[in-house]
Amino acid sequence: MSATTSNRQSSEGDDRPAILIFGASARAAAQSARRAGLEPIVSDLFGDLDLHEAAQVLSLDSYPNGFTRVAKLAPPCPWLYTGGLENHAAIVDEIAEERTLWGNPGDVLKRVRDPNLVSDALRQAGLPAAKIRSADRPPGPTGDWLLKPTNGAGGGGIAVWDEATNDHTTLNRPYCFQERLEGLPISATFVATRNIAHLVGVTRQFVGTKSWGAAKFSYCGSLGPFRFSAAQTEGIVRIGRTLAEVFGLRGLFGVDLIYDGQSATPVEVNPRYVASIEVLERAMDMPLLEWHRRACESYEEGAGSLQVDDDLVFQLAKAVNGRQEVVGKAILFARDDLICPPFKPIRKALPRDGCFLADIPQSGSQIAAGRPICTVLATGSSETGCLRRLGRARRRVEQYISKCRCS
Repeated sequence: MSATTSNRQSSEGDDRPAILIFGASARAAAQSARRAGLEPIVSDLFGDLDLHEAAQVLSLDSYPNGFTRVAKLAPPCPWLYTGGLENHAAIVDEIAEERTLWGNPGDVLKRVRDPNLVSDALRQAGLPAAKIRSADRPPGPTGDWLLKPTNGAGGGGIAVWDEATNDHTTLNRPYCFQERLEGLPISATFVATRNIAHLVGVTRQFVGTKSWGAAKFSYCGSLGPFRFSAAQTEGIVRIGRTLAEVFGLRGLFGVDLIYDGQSATPVEVNPRYVASIEVLERAMDMPLLEWHRRACESYEEGAGSLQVDDDLVFQLAKAVNGRQEVVGKAILFARDDLICPPFKPIRKALPRDGCFLADIPQSGSQIAAGRPICTVLATGSSETGCLRRLGRARRRVEQYISKCRCS
């Protein structure tokens, strides 16, 4: 295991405070850190090209246990985690013993990742909640329930509970059953201070989109900000504030919901930096990791923490009332095994279409079928325009890959 750095030269020199970032994929968080005036030191599963451009990258020899060894190599600085590590509370606590954690500790993770506890907390507050059945109380295989791993991420391992799933691989790991809800998948992003949780924004979620090669129920992108009426927004705010208060959440967190056109029902709590944050950051022009830092530090500030809330309310109002573009991101998955060509030509061409690539694999990388290739981001003046740009970019990337494979 060794530390590797990109050729990127920081124009800010060494004045930026360092932040250590761990997760399955950490590119988005690393770029968020730079927007917040931080110098990211990162370790993840991919080590993509643009991650090396944005951060100092520490190699990872095993996931997730290798993070504890990587942490010992990093200089003294705070740390945070992205997707996947919320399911490894012991590792989070072990690293947090040695350095300041900007995020939720293991005891919070264990509770808020328990579907029964979350459902009970919401119902006791008079809020909508999906019905949950534990593994020892399976419902009939009628297709009205979902089989879900209790330690999953990104929609992996979820299946409709019917006769065909009696031997599903998820049955070999901790799991539960959740009521199957019909509607539009959305995600609400909050930042919780010592005093209260603030709604940052809501995004539409892309889940299992076939044109992007995603498996059913797999997260494959976000589009936002998504607009609601004042009453609907207040309902989502109540959900976030209830969860933050009951479980002691701090900093940025996300809640996945199903919106039926009238109200939104939570189906998952993600107590960490979530994938849709970079969409909201770009749309609202807000450095959300700066507010994550201030929110986490507010727990040490006592009465002085009220200033954080006042400042955040002001900045959120300013962002919401300002001119906002629609921003979208979508993950392209491999339809079959491939060896990645150099992405420089297509990366250079896409900005002319109002799009750009992220999570760019190294040339020669081997990507198995069903695994992510790259992410496309786009902006537009409307949802329709943004979706059109994303689709056009996807076709161009797939055509480029196909052409390179045939040459």
